[in-house]
Amino acid sequence: LNELLRGLIIMVFSAHEYRLGYHIFPIIVKNIGPVVISPALFGGFVLCTICLIALILFFRYSPKGLSMRATADGHYIAQSVGIRVSTVFSVTWGIAGVICAIAGLALMDRIGFSIVQTPSVVIFCFAAVLMGGLDSVPGAILGGIIIGLVSSLASGLISSQVGMLMPYIVLMVVILVRPEGIWGLKRIERI
Repeated sequence: LNELLRGLIIMVFSAHEYRLGYHIFPIIVKNIGPVVISPALFGGFVLCTICLIALILFFRYSPKGLSMRATADGHYIAQSVGIRVSTVFSVTWGIAGVICAIAGLALMDRIGFSIVQTPSVVIFCFAAVLMGGLDSVPGAILGGIIIGLVSSLASGLISSQVGMLMPYIVLMVVILVRPEGIWGLKRIERI
């Protein structure tokens, strides 16, 4: 699937790689004992952590965040208490666009933007979110950590091809054992 998406993207667009003319984070590598810290990776981690904390606070304490949570539980119930669902959808897409732009800048500072690499990044993220559960932020974080560790270990111990394949294997196992994800809510449908 990854190779098919890559081929289609190269056919429609091009394989040109885009880079920023400057670096968001400093390019000086820091050594703390035996540990080497890349500023681009550490800066991206800090930026994503700040965004995550801001989103958690937004969903817990702001009226718009609470209305978004109510809409996620049920559109008709949210409408019955006076929440404008269409406005919630618009705000949701706006927040998603801002978060994607921030994540894209953090990723572009490290590896540049290549349309050819986009499907592999998207599939890793998709596997992490499905593994953690579609309705659980802590589950998505845990899924991302597990997918990253399993992929890195497989790449280092076996080969890079196996490392690229590991998210699919882990995702298949999780879907077979627990389809709603690690921390996802199991919904009971009644007929």
